[in-house]
Formats: sequence, C-alpha cells, structure tokens
Amino acid sequence: MNRGVRGTVKRRYVGLDIFRVVSVLAVCAFHTTIHLGCNYGILQPVSLMGAMFMTAFFMLSGFSLYINYSKENLCDLKQAKVFFIKRAIGILPMYYVAAILYILIISKGSIKETLFYLPIEALGLQSTFSSLFGYSHNGGTWFVSCIIICYLVYPYLQEIVKQMNMKAKLFLFAICGSILLYAPLVVLFSGIANIYSNPFFRLLEFLVGVLLASVRIELSENRIIKKLIFSWGGIARRDYLYHMRYGSGKA
Repeated sequence: MNRGVRGTVKRRYVGLDIFRVVSVLAVCAFHTTIHLGCNYGILQPVSLMGAMFMTAFFMLSGFSLYINYSKENLCDLKQAKVFFIKRAIGILPMYYVAAILYILIISKGSIKETLFYLPIEALGLQSTFSSLFGYSHNGGTWFVSCIIICYLVYPYLQEIVKQMNMKAKLFLFAICGSILLYAPLVVLFSGIANIYSNPFFRLLEFLVGVLLASVRIELSENRIIKKLIFSWGGIARRDYLYHMRYGSGKA
C-alpha cells in the first residue's frame, strides 16, 4: 500500500511493478549485448527486444502515474510540489551519482568542457541536444532526461485528460499511435537520424500510457459495463459448471 499526496492510501499494482522491473532488465541486457557483446543464452532473443521494452517502460510509467494520481488535483501548488519532490527523490540521486562517477573515472573531457555543459546535464536536458550524446555520459543518460521531461509535464497532461470525454481520449490515442507508427518509417526511408532517444516521441508513448489508464478507470466505473461483465461472467461460470457436471457423461 502507498500513501498519496493527501495521505490517502493507494493500492500497489504488483503486476505493473514486476513488468517495469522486467522492462528495465531487458533494456540493460539490450545495451550490454550491443556494446559489450554479452550473450544471454536462451534469453538472447529477448535481450534484442530492448527497444520494445523501452517503449513499454514509458507507457507503463504514464499508466502507473495516472492510476495512482488521477484522484489528486495536481494543479494545486502544494500537491504538485509533493509530486515533484517524490519524483526527484526517486530518480535524481542515482542519476547524479552515476554522472559524477563517470566524470571522475571514465570521462576524457576537459574541466572547461565539463563546467560548460554542467547546467544541461544537471537539469537533465541532454535528450534535447542529441549531438551531445558522444560527449561524457549523455549517450547513456538520455533516458533519464526523457523521463524527467515526462514527469515535468505530467500534472498538465493528467488534468487535461481528466476533462476529456471518451471519444476525445480515443481520438487522441489514435493520433499518438499513428504518429508513433509513422515516425520510424520516415527515418527508414529518408535516412535521417534515428528518433530512439527523442524526448517528443518518448513523451507521446508516456501520454499513450496515461490515456490507457484513464480509459481503464472510466470503463471500470461505468455501471453498464460492470453489469455486462458480471452478467457474462455469471453465464460463463454457469456453463462451465454445467459442463463439468453433465458434459463428462456424454461420449
């Protein structure tokens, strides 16, 4: 159980947490396979699906946040402040430790360069400067940069989505999905730089997760849908029990 912004108790969705961990491990395996030549045996095909798991992670992040915070008013300054502090505590300490260790142990950049790019890296903005990926740790920490951007805009996304009706949500979902499917084709046929680390497209994946969570909540709270689910569930259960009792006697 978790406590929300106002101290309300929140449910933890263990399945979502497990899938998030699996996604992170798959992405790590993907990068170690590409950059270090690691081989994971029978799991090697899974390790090569890192790009898919990265997309799943961003979608899941948006989904989980909406499930947990949709009842909160993140337009309220105090609640938004608590939200941002929790996100910062969860992601920034490890990011700063990794960045400092890289600069001290691995980086070959000069002190002047390090200080010059410090504001960009300290604020997590390196994903908006893709040409910097070859410098310092930016080629590996772009992911943190993208998720920071998603967290920054999440309160606005949530409050907008909460005011949309079902048709508008489905329409926006279709638009986001179409763009995400179309963009790789543009890269493929035009030969331009890949969009794997582009914060705009990662934000769209994040928004898709938010929309899916919103639709799920709306359907679960719809009385007509609930009645249909329970009625069909009752029919299926009745047929199953009938088959178990009388079906085995028929040859």
